[in-house]
Amino acid sequence: MKILFNNFILVLFLTISLETTAQISTNRSFPPINGNKEDKKWYAHPDSTDFNFSISPDYFLLGTLNGYMGRKYSNPEENTIDSYKAATHLKRYIFDFIKNHYFTSPDSTDAYFIKDEKVAKKINSYFDQDGKIIPQELKDENELYSYILGKYLVYGEHLDENIYKIIIVNSFEGDLVYKSLKQIGCDKILYKIYRGYIPTSQVYYFEATPRMIKFFKSFANLKDKISHESILSYLEIRSISTLNDIKRMRNESKNKEFNRIKAAFSNDR
Repeated sequence: MKILFNNFILVLFLTISLETTAQISTNRSFPPINGNKEDKKWYAHPDSTDFNFSISPDYFLLGTLNGYMGRKYSNPEENTIDSYKAATHLKRYIFDFIKNHYFTSPDSTDAYFIKDEKVAKKINSYFDQDGKIIPQELKDENELYSYILGKYLVYGEHLDENIYKIIIVNSFEGDLVYKSLKQIGCDKILYKIYRGYIPTSQVYYFEATPRMIKFFKSFANLKDKISHESILSYLEIRSISTLNDIKRMRNESKNKEFNRIKAAFSNDR
């Protein structure tokens, strides 16, 4: 259980605890993705005016999943959708989301898990026998935005202005996150990996497009609640710190991180 617990608060932990001196790579040196750039649809900074998108239930859930060491490692029971320790608001939201989009009543009586055989079977179909996500070609805008929204809500953070980040923890989804950000229209993506730490983490910094900012803001209330729960959970394992100390440390680190990434983006223009 400790791994599941730490995974939900790792975004906060990495923000305020790890040194940020490692080399950052731009998207130009990122490992190549499958397929040719010319074969894909690349969106050119569409305006956010009158923009609406429909949630793709499968891809939104895929984005929220705890992908630590693969699907089977995180969720050994076949009917388990995911674990939500230290994420009460997220668990409640996902429970209602499943009821409304899959027309079923999942079992949430367990303190940490949501279970439903039908939905779990559907979600598990996106993973291979080793628990690795099967390479996806997200060509539909609704799928792209839904997946990135799920990732942002659970494993993302807004640094400032139009700069955001998503953290991948000992997961096999880095390629899909990168491809999705590029297809949505993010021209500026910086990739960073924390080597020598347990767990190994990858961070994707990006300049969000106007459309992304619009739908991120529409989920701001839920995101704030999830982040606040992460702070409280982090406080439990760092008894020497007070809530105000954690918030101060977090804000100081975010400001330093934002200034560093903003400078990197500016130098890459």
